[in-house]
Amino acid sequence: MKSLEQIICWSLSTAVWLSLSGCSWNAITLKPTPSASGSNSGVPQLREERQGSASPASPDAIESAPARAGLSETQKTSLSELGMPVLIPAYVPQGFPLAEAIANACTARSPRSSLCREGPHYTLVYRNAQNTCFLVRAVGGGVGGGAGEFEFQTRTTLLGDVSILFGKSSGENQQPTAEQLRVVQPNLSSFPEALQSPPGSSRSPYYWVSAGDDTYDQETYACEQNASLTPLEVEKIVQSLVLLE
Repeated sequence: MKSLEQIICWSLSTAVWLSLSGCSWNAITLKPTPSASGSNSGVPQLREERQGSASPASPDAIESAPARAGLSETQKTSLSELGMPVLIPAYVPQGFPLAEAIANACTARSPRSSLCREGPHYTLVYRNAQNTCFLVRAVGGGVGGGAGEFEFQTRTTLLGDVSILFGKSSGENQQPTAEQLRVVQPNLSSFPEALQSPPGSSRSPYYWVSAGDDTYDQETYACEQNASLTPLEVEKIVQSLVLLE
């Protein structure tokens, strides 16, 4: 089992501690454009285009992954210009439109005390009508271990074996029951993993998916406690991650 230490300054109580504070320099954020589906009345309107949800990944879904991930052409371009492999979800649970996309290119003027010391990074925020969020993130380094109450592993195409953790930050890392995997759980997150085979000679960032219900995510993205996502649903999202072409 992995041991967890807080390395930067963002705290996820179960799985990962990273910092996004102080990283607003050169972050690219885009205003939402109205869509026919996926509008959430009463939910704070953030800075990204919102789009309808996707069904579970299929060969066709993988081919149209950017559209199913809710990305506009401008957002795709911004992410592609980061100069790093970008993973996006080919599967998005029903009712979770893209609420925000942040691509931080980390130019020479970016503070080295922030995540920019590890290079470019990005965050995709998806939100439902209950204000439950899930986030897909990538950062160049500064990740520790996982110390959840429960932990299970899933096999992925690009990241290999990935641990998914939830529950109290007890470090027990117990094997959950089948029933626990089917119901909503707190502090739900996959553990950051690098690409097994990065394209070209590039250095792989670390990628992870989390239900954005910790204090930082509540304050930064106006997310509330997870009321919708189960471990099995997060597993589907993690397994669906594909490279943005």
